[in-house]
Amino acid sequence: MAQKISGGLLSQNELNDWYSENQFDMTWLNSPSRHQFRWRQLNGRWTSNDRRISRPEQLVKSFRGKAPTDLYFGTAEWLEPIGLPRIREKHKPAPILLDHLVVFDIDQTPFCHRRLDKARAITAGLVEYLEKIDGMELLYISYSGSKGFHVVLKDLEREKFAIEDPRLREEEVKAARKELLSEVLAAGFPVDKTVTADTRRIIRLPGSVHGTTGWVCTIIDSQTLNKPLRRWINDIERHPKAVEMPYWAKAKKTTKKEIKKSTPDKNRTQVVDRGSSVVMQASSHVTGTANRSAFISWLPISWGENRRSRLFREL
Repeated sequence: MAQKISGGLLSQNELNDWYSENQFDMTWLNSPSRHQFRWRQLNGRWTSNDRRISRPEQLVKSFRGKAPTDLYFGTAEWLEPIGLPRIREKHKPAPILLDHLVVFDIDQTPFCHRRLDKARAITAGLVEYLEKIDGMELLYISYSGSKGFHVVLKDLEREKFAIEDPRLREEEVKAARKELLSEVLAAGFPVDKTVTADTRRIIRLPGSVHGTTGWVCTIIDSQTLNKPLRRWINDIERHPKAVEMPYWAKAKKTTKKEIKKSTPDKNRTQVVDRGSSVVMQASSHVTGTANRSAFISWLPISWGENRRSRLFREL
């Protein structure tokens, strides 16, 4: 019986079949062998390539018969991408950063036609904005296979990549990316704040199937991006078992915890003044506190100090 992860969309056999019959394009990468590739296996385990990858067939071979649910590539180009040390591992020699792609990730949740079309419009505006900035060249735009898009550009400004100290070089690249990210956010584009400035970031590889939706991460051109989603989304490749993309977001189900939270507390003290009008509002939780409640009341201006004191005593 084919192994299937709990809640997973595709079985191992279905994933293996998909990658044996569908190859992805890596020709847009300047030097694939200098990039790290990472993927998530059906059991949830993350794996990285232990050999340099130059061609798609080498990458498929690296799966060792266990095709992944999700496949990614590193946005940075390294002299030695295998066994890349973590930034905090200062005791190890710093890796040599040769290049770093400028990447923007735009998502609009949840997964539905209306929200994805909004992400498309945001992405189209972002691409137009970035075209006015010198020193970058658009490599590709891709539909992620789920809730948004990726914009990937090449950095034409090479001075920072010539810094001799490898740690300082990486820091300077990150600083430049943070500055650009700040400009984009200030311009009103709601991009993912954690992606652009991260030199160790991985993003979904175009041509790979999205393990949650079954839709394929697909490169699209600017002309397609500027068209309404309804005119081209059905042309996006997907697995036969891919989930349907609803037009509207599905209504969220109310959990028992939420129902209990919204139910008035019958044991709460109530103050009644027969001859006056008192408006009160109580909440079961106060943001930023634990196990506390707030009591808010609006009292008539005509009430004197004695009346107010009696009310508070009864609470």
